[in-house]
Amino acid sequence: MKILVYGAGVIGCYLTHVLCAAGNDVTLLARGSWRETLERDGLTIVHHLQKKTTHDRPRVIGALDSEHYDMVFAVMQYQQMAAILDDLAQADSPMVVLVGNNMAAGEMERSIRERTAAPKAVLFGFQGTGGRREAGRAVCVRFGDMGMTVGGVRGEPSAAEKQVLSSAFSSTGYRLTWSADMDAWYKCHLAFILPIAYLSYALDCNLRRATGKQIKTGLQAVREGYGLLDALGYPILPEDTMEKLHGFKGALSYVLLRLMAKTTIGGGFVSTLLFALYNGGLGVWYASLWYESICAYYILLSLLRCILLTAKRKAGPELGERRRKKVFLTTAGILLVMNLALCIPVSLMVLDQRPIRAGMIPAITSAAYTTYKISSAVVRWKRTNGTILDRELSTIRLVDALVSVLVLQNTLIIAVDGGISPRMFRLVAVSSAGILLLIFAVSAAWFLWMYKSTDP
Repeated sequence: MKILVYGAGVIGCYLTHVLCAAGNDVTLLARGSWRETLERDGLTIVHHLQKKTTHDRPRVIGALDSEHYDMVFAVMQYQQMAAILDDLAQADSPMVVLVGNNMAAGEMERSIRERTAAPKAVLFGFQGTGGRREAGRAVCVRFGDMGMTVGGVRGEPSAAEKQVLSSAFSSTGYRLTWSADMDAWYKCHLAFILPIAYLSYALDCNLRRATGKQIKTGLQAVREGYGLLDALGYPILPEDTMEKLHGFKGALSYVLLRLMAKTTIGGGFVSTLLFALYNGGLGVWYASLWYESICAYYILLSLLRCILLTAKRKAGPELGERRRKKVFLTTAGILLVMNLALCIPVSLMVLDQRPIRAGMIPAITSAAYTTYKISSAVVRWKRTNGTILDRELSTIRLVDALVSVLVLQNTLIIAVDGGISPRMFRLVAVSSAGILLLIFAVSAAWFLWMYKSTDP
């Protein structure tokens, strides 16, 4: 298919990447120096959470041309969309999809239909990616392959329109969700996102400073916004939205928002906590004290991260700095004790002769987690900014990665051999002791440094 993406922000860039991956003939409309960069170097996207970089070579133009396109995606900020409605109306294409938040969907649809020379479908969509442009590349933050919610102002796309849209994204993993009322969908989305955005502005765009009370107030504002829309006769979309704001799901939403506020997309904390729960599940399933011990260790490691970030937020000047250093010293001591206690589960791993047939899935999971943690620890260590907090978090990440190596070692042994054979006993004991000594050295060195740098 021949497709035009009108707008080269982060959302437009990722959309272009996916359409190129599907084998489409993609044209990207960009302006200014960014257009020159795209023409010279192609489209480079750093996928932040996926830890990968992609390169595409779409055709680049600076203004709408006379080419025929099977569809046009207009990806502009809401305040800029009105300025390109003439172009969208004149575009030689049977379908136009306006992507992004839009509080005037009905008016824009009418404007395009009134100005167009030939009938065309006017749809609206939303793609939940974020990021920024920097140094000749786009940095994209997304969960999974993402997707787009697509629909009309009043009604879902026709069967033929759905077929065309689905074909454009075939074999990419990009999910299309159909909506029968995008006008209501947009308003419901803004009712959720605006309180969070205003809270972010109030905190100088640093949500790590948000208190529990502020997050609860934000969620209450979301509920009130949905209540207003409901009173005005708008359907609340998606349909299960209200359930997520009350009762148990409401409490879970609060917890998730706090995790995402306190960490970078919740990534380090959530991945460690999920790995802890995964090991706990293996411990219950196989009645293994090793896995249960590792579960407890990682849960404590996650709590240490929370304590450190909370201390940073609550500390004020001078007196707060002294308290903060004491908290850092305490957590460094706890980390040292935890790592000394690792001798117990490691001994269980080496001495446990009871065979366990775990299969390759736990081994693959541990390998993936270990690779991610080692890569993350190395990258974050290089980016350490020199503050005490950043250094301690980097130390915890390094310890996290080293312990994951122990977990992977044990998991591979029980997956392949069903237990430690006599010929493997010495090798496992030596390698485990070496990793443990390195963990002890890292945590002890950090504790001593903190002890010396903390005022009595």
